[in-house]
Amino acid sequence: MEEIKNTVSDAQKAAQKKYDQKTKTVSIKYTPADMEDYERLKMYLDRTGKSTNKFIKELVNDFFDSGKGEIYENVIEKRLHSTQSYYNYVNISMDKIQPLSDYFGELIVRMMLREYDRILKDSMVNKRADCEMKLGNWLEDVLKSIENGDFEGKAKGERYKILIDSLHTFLNII
Repeated sequence: MEEIKNTVSDAQKAAQKKYDQKTKTVSIKYTPADMEDYERLKMYLDRTGKSTNKFIKELVNDFFDSGKGEIYENVIEKRLHSTQSYYNYVNISMDKIQPLSDYFGELIVRMMLREYDRILKDSMVNKRADCEMKLGNWLEDVLKSIENGDFEGKAKGERYKILIDSLHTFLNII
């Protein structure tokens, strides 16, 4: 019997070379001082079954999706896109802020945005405290329902549905 050879044809080599010219490679080098990090990475990849390539691509994409990889022209634009204050400015663009900055100056606009952040934070803290107080009352009502046997004889899924429906009703009241 003739042994089957695992050889790559010239055509396959040429096709691979053509494909490789279209790709880019990024590599990571772990020094002896970094071996603990390397071991953690390998252990994670082994446990999850992810390839190193897929994992690195996910990290890079998550980094840029978080906004950390953005380079902004000025401090105000950076503030509008900051992951720490993004939701404060989700509907505000530089097109709306720039005219103020041009007229009043960047420092004044930055001070105004800081004041806005403070007012919004205070408002949210007050609203959160109010909601937490109401949530405490709702939790007491749920405990009373348990004590009254309102959940007795019901399957786990049914109890969960009653609880979630009650929570949704509560949240619509807030």
